[in-house]
Amino acid sequence: MKSFSSVGDAGDLFLALATVKSKGEKAICYLYDNGQTAGIMRRFAVVAPLVKVQSYIEDVRPWNGEHIDWHSENFRKYGHHNNGLSLALNHAEAAMRDGFISSFPDVINPWLAVEPNEKWAGRVAINKTERYGNDFFPWKKIVAHYGEKLVFLGTKPEHDLFEKRFGEVEYYPTANFLIAAQVIAGSSLYIGNQSSCMVIAEGLKHPRIQESCLWLPDCIYPGPNAQYVGDGACVLPAIGDTPELVVEPAWQPEVTLHETPPGGWRFPGIPASNHYASAVSFMRQQHPEWSNDEALERLKEHNRTLNPDFYNNGLAHELRKFMVAKRNAGLA
Repeated sequence: MKSFSSVGDAGDLFLALATVKSKGEKAICYLYDNGQTAGIMRRFAVVAPLVKVQSYIEDVRPWNGEHIDWHSENFRKYGHHNNGLSLALNHAEAAMRDGFISSFPDVINPWLAVEPNEKWAGRVAINKTERYGNDFFPWKKIVAHYGEKLVFLGTKPEHDLFEKRFGEVEYYPTANFLIAAQVIAGSSLYIGNQSSCMVIAEGLKHPRIQESCLWLPDCIYPGPNAQYVGDGACVLPAIGDTPELVVEPAWQPEVTLHETPPGGWRFPGIPASNHYASAVSFMRQQHPEWSNDEALERLKEHNRTLNPDFYNNGLAHELRKFMVAKRNAGLA
């Protein structure tokens, strides 16, 4: 029987399971602390139940010097991190280097399975931790749109901070990640940032919307049922009597007046001009009811629409890592 180890964090352990499942035989999971992370042994009772119910896991035990076939934490030692690949594939790459597997695991299909808690059908499970956030993500719109359908999973401090920032949401405390996974599996949708709960939703391939971290977008995977949100644009699906809502990008490219856009400053009914002031003058001749400021704003908006690539350079820089991660996952 094979064996593997993890020192955490919890999300790392759950991601390593994709590699373990691909091995095709049962394995024993050993947990221990080595100082690389905040420690997993203090959370043994929180993480072990979800791991133990997986069909390819024989048992979850504290490590006491037993032989280990694969130290999943080696991905940190090898520097397999923040390289444009997902964390699951970073773990797998380290496992290939260690000879535990010979090819990448399947991360398109589920690698986790739990019995759904049907009590949460028609609800939207959410979680947001303090790490790996994205200010473009439309949490306030999500709270306003889904309202009482939302249920927050995670710690009480996480819930308190969420309510302080985005509004009141029901809190459901869970004693361990198996219970949380059953709530997620029973819900209609999961929404969250890059956290252990998002890894669970990913491993289940449950319908999900991710608040993707722009500076470390390492949790983007191929397959259906997912939206990975970089600039704030997403579609909140219809659930029960709550209709679909299309959320527009939160980021708007800045139109600077010291740069003339390709083809000049243009507006319907006036000749193109190399200077914005000339274009505004022509516009006001046609529309004397507009003030200079109003005409200028209309000019900027029209040229932003005509030249999206020209004005998206700032966003392209900020989203560069995110777009690379999506491309590596086959999504862009």
